[in-house]
Amino acid sequence: MPSLLPRPVKSRVGAFRRWLADRPETVIVAVGHSSYWRTFEQVCGGGGGKPLHMRNCEVRLINF
Repeated sequence: MPSLLPRPVKSRVGAFRRWLADRPETVIVAVGHSSYWRTFEQVCGGGGGKPLHMRNCEVRLINF
């Protein structure tokens, strides 16, 4: 029986980043938890000096 535990965040970020790179769109809106986006920015290098903590309902532009 496969594990019901979620994959580590970094592996999910990698899979999502590959999916994004394969998309034909040039602008994509994605919604998620701040801890996920913090990891995404760290892995993809798109933080641009932004604070690590995200406020509730904060909007960020991330280029990668």
